This record gives sequence, structure tokens and C-alpha cells, in this order.
Amino acid sequence: MQKHELIARARQELAEVMNAIAGLDDHALTLPGIHGWSMRDVIAHLTGWAHFDAEILRRLARGERPVPEGEAFDVDERNADYAREAASNSPATVVADFRVAFDEFINAAIAVPEDRFTEGRTAYRMMQGPGYGHLKEHRVEILAYRSGLEGG
Repeated sequence: MQKHELIARARQELAEVMNAIAGLDDHALTLPGIHGWSMRDVIAHLTGWAHFDAEILRRLARGERPVPEGEAFDVDERNADYAREAASNSPATVVADFRVAFDEFINAAIAVPEDRFTEGRTAYRMMQGPGYGHLKEHRVEILAYRSGLEGG
């Protein structure tokens, strides 16, 4: 896939996630659901990673390493932090923040040179994983959660 196709696929997956959460009220968005996370937590998780991954893409656009030398992080800690940071925000704010964060991610991807989007390179993998794979993973969970809410 070429850069524009990867970006288009990520945008399509975003639209599908937004459709999956459309119509869920504040109560439904704050009930524990997926692995004990509410939908607000899941969306906050996606938002946090979109910001983080956008920074990786910005580094790539500048010709830098994706993550600075020696920088390490714990995925589980980050996930908990993202949910905790959003806990006091309304579900509507969390959803709006998600849209902004994903636009930031896409804009960062657009700035990365085309030749960085060849299969196996970091930018290509970023679009496959965080770009649309991560969204799809959680969209499937959101739809299952929603099906449970609707009794089906």
C-alpha cells in the first residue's frame, strides 16, 4: 500500500469507530465494559496513543529516531494514565479530544516523506498498527459492548 492508501484506510477506520460510538449516551459511555474499562476509558486510551504516535511521526518527518535514544515507557502504565487523565472529563469532551488527536496523527503522517512508507519501515508500520489496526481492534470491542447493551 502507498502512503495515501494507508492514510485513507486510517481515516476510514476512524469513521467506523465514530459510527460505533455514535448515539451512546453519557451513561453508556461511562459504564464498565471492556476489560473493566468504560467506553470513555477506551476512547481516552485511543486519544493518548494518537498523541504519542503523532509525535513519533513528527520525529520521522524531521529525520529523527522514532523514540529518542534511551527513552523507555511501560505500555500498561501509559494506558492507565490515559484513562485516569480523562476520568474527570465528560464523555463528549473525551470524544472531541479523540477526533483532534487523530487529526493530529493524520497530519503528522502527511508530513512524513513518501519514501518512509515502504513496507517494513516505521512510518508504514505506524499506519498499519496505530493508524488503523489499533482502531479496528477497539472498534470490534466497542461493537460487542454495544451489542450487549442492546441485548443482542
